[in-house]
Amino acid sequence: ATNKLVAEVSYWASSVDGSTNVADYTTQVNAPAFENSYAAGGYINITAGKALTGNRELKAGDFSFKLVRQNNNGEIDGVITAVTGNLGTVNFATMYYSLADLGGQDTATIHYVMSEVIPTNAKIPGVTYDTRSHDVYVKLTDNGNGTISAELVNDAGEPVGSNHTGITFVNRYAPNEG
Repeated sequence: ATNKLVAEVSYWASSVDGSTNVADYTTQVNAPAFENSYAAGGYINITAGKALTGNRELKAGDFSFKLVRQNNNGEIDGVITAVTGNLGTVNFATMYYSLADLGGQDTATIHYVMSEVIPTNAKIPGVTYDTRSHDVYVKLTDNGNGTISAELVNDAGEPVGSNHTGITFVNRYAPNEG
């Protein structure tokens, strides 16, 4: 946000002989304009889960995921990818936000679609992949002090309470399938 200040100057004129019998003059002058600027930022780390049923160990890096940011027109604004970590965790890279993400408002909700990336030619033999996609929402709030709060919310705008989406992608392993 930018604000401009206008200066008003008051002065008293006195005669050469030093008498104080003068009028009060007030005038608006073209004083220097002061422009204040404001910037704010915030971030969030989003996580999900991964499970593999059947007689095969879930290994770090075996499965990939994407988080696709969509604008209000449903168009893609960006894609963040992640791979399975230890113990079935999926940790997306830290996502940073600025005032531009708020679109001139005090609050905004960013819509993402999370899904598993199903390989086209390097599938793990015997694995049936999870084909579901999930909506994920991040509510941004300008706190007015240079920070932006970013929190996961459900589709009704209510806080989820953590950075874990509650989403778990489940693949099935059966040696003779996939």
